[in-house]
Amino acid sequence: MGKLVVYPINKILKRKIEEEIDEFKKELRKIREGYKSKYDYIYEQIAQYIGGLYTKLAKMIGLSEKIQDILGIDATRLNARLMTYVLNNLTTGKVYRNIEELVKDFGNKITICGGIKPGQRTDKVAADIAERLGIKILINLTDVDGVFDKNPKKYKNAKLIPKLDYNKFVELSGVKKHIPSYHFVFDFDAAEICHKNKIKVVIINGHKLDNLDKFLAGNKFIGSIIEF
Repeated sequence: MGKLVVYPINKILKRKIEEEIDEFKKELRKIREGYKSKYDYIYEQIAQYIGGLYTKLAKMIGLSEKIQDILGIDATRLNARLMTYVLNNLTTGKVYRNIEELVKDFGNKITICGGIKPGQRTDKVAADIAERLGIKILINLTDVDGVFDKNPKKYKNAKLIPKLDYNKFVELSGVKKHIPSYHFVFDFDAAEICHKNKIKVVIINGHKLDNLDKFLAGNKFIGSIIEF
C-alpha cells in the first residue's frame, strides 16, 4: 500500500492567497506526476487556520467544547470545499463527511475532507483512514520542520529530532486527551492508532515541499520520522 500524505494549509489567509494557491497547486501537481506510478494516492486533508479562530472565539464567549469542535469542523469543511475547486480534476470533487465513503472512493484521485466529528482532530481522521486501508506510512505536512525538543516558534535554540519512538513522542507531546484548538505537531489520539497498527509517521514542513519530494525519492530530507 502507498503513503498517506496529510496537508494542512496553515494560515493561508494571512499570506498572499493567490501566490500561495498557485505555488501549492503547481508543486502538488509536479509531485503527483513524479510518483503516481509508485504510490497509490496522496490524501489531501485540510486543517485550517480559520478553524482555530472560531474555536478560540467560542471559548471566549463560554460555549461548550463540543460546540467549539463543531465550529472548527465546519471551518475545515469550508476550506476543503475551496481546495476541491483549486485542485479541480486532480480530486474526486467531493468533501467527505465520513470515512466509509472516502474509503469506498479510494483510488487514483485526491480525496479531500476536513473534520469528521466532535472530539476528534483531523490527524486522527488520517490515522483512521490509514488503518482502514492498511497503509503503513503516513506523511503529515505541517507548519514546522518536524518534531523538536521544544516549541520552535518560541525557542530559537529548539533542536529538530530526526528520529524518535512512541515513548519519546508521548513525552514531548505533554497531552493525553482531546482539547479543542490544542495542536502538537501530531495528535495524541492519532499517535495511538499509529502505535497500535505500527504505522510510521513522517513529519515534514508543508511550506517546503521540496522535502516531500526528497522523501518520496528516498533521499535525505529535513523532517522527523516517528517509529511506532
